[in-house]
Amino acid sequence: MEWAESATRSVHATWAVTFVSFLFLVLKLGVRYRVTRSLGWDDFFVVASWIVTLPLALVINFQAAHGMGHHSKELSTEDLSAQTRWFWASIWVYLLALGLSKMSILLQYHRIFVGKRTVLTIKLTFAFIVMWTTQAVLVSILQCVPVESFWDRSMKGKCINAVASYYANASLNILTDFIIIGLPIPVLNQLHISSGQRFGLAFAFAIGGAGCIISLVRLSTVANALKKGDPGYANSEPSMWSAIEVSVCIICACLPSLRPLLVRLMAAVGITSSRDATSHPSHIRSRIAQRNWGNSAGVDRLGSGKDMVDIDELELQDSKDQRIKIDTTVEVTSTMESSRQSRKSEGGESNDALVPDGRWYQAQVSNGR
Repeated sequence: MEWAESATRSVHATWAVTFVSFLFLVLKLGVRYRVTRSLGWDDFFVVASWIVTLPLALVINFQAAHGMGHHSKELSTEDLSAQTRWFWASIWVYLLALGLSKMSILLQYHRIFVGKRTVLTIKLTFAFIVMWTTQAVLVSILQCVPVESFWDRSMKGKCINAVASYYANASLNILTDFIIIGLPIPVLNQLHISSGQRFGLAFAFAIGGAGCIISLVRLSTVANALKKGDPGYANSEPSMWSAIEVSVCIICACLPSLRPLLVRLMAAVGITSSRDATSHPSHIRSRIAQRNWGNSAGVDRLGSGKDMVDIDELELQDSKDQRIKIDTTVEVTSTMESSRQSRKSEGGESNDALVPDGRWYQAQVSNGR
């Protein structure tokens, strides 16, 4: 049958954002392998999330092919049953893909941050999201017993309150979004860095705010669809925003790992940070750019806590067993002017005493944080 205009728009948007998220995923994996020659658990989870996103795009496509966007009374029994069956699949596939992408972000946080309170919060949040995702997927699959009664109206079955389930999942989804956004903030607030550098880090870690906005938009479209009482007719927009939300979450999981690529691209076109441009000669800046490319997490160095540490002196390490580490180099200079002290001896001869030359002392202090 002919596709509804809203369904066509939903399918096009779904495949577009799925493709964009794939590009970010390829870049993330490429940079990670280029830097560390290995992949972490966060990489595997974001790959799993994107793989699950493909069935989500397909089931939205199948819904459109079976009349999504048309009123139920306009559809044949076969089309209505098929559309409802694919709608059932889209619910739990969406929840699974979303949960995996959030787990990937938290695993990335766990790899980077080492503060005891931060790590504990990350672990608790991860455990909560694992439990929430598991129950949400199972409840969505088994919301009707037998399962076939969800789309086959000729079968008698018992179903849960679907509206209450949708709102509960959406609320917990938004709550976890805000928790994930807030986790890096205490760490970033302790860094003694420029506003531009702080903004860049905040953007990389907290761009999940876009996911919160999309979650709220999706919730409003779901509420609107439920009010209309014809889910198949009104499901085009919720389906589209579900796909957008998952893809944006995948992009958020990829962004922090892409800073080495961005630094290298900026260096290639002659754009450097104000500090590098003013405090290093050109040949030193070239080595800085090379170092930034080899820096595993993409943030070359930061400052933190009580000690003023330069942006070049804190490194977000991506390699195994290395996380945020502060390397502070302290130079202690002992300078004494060489002077001659003339003292008259009893015999009237001068006796010269030379004060020892100053020496340079350098201490390398490494503080794990």
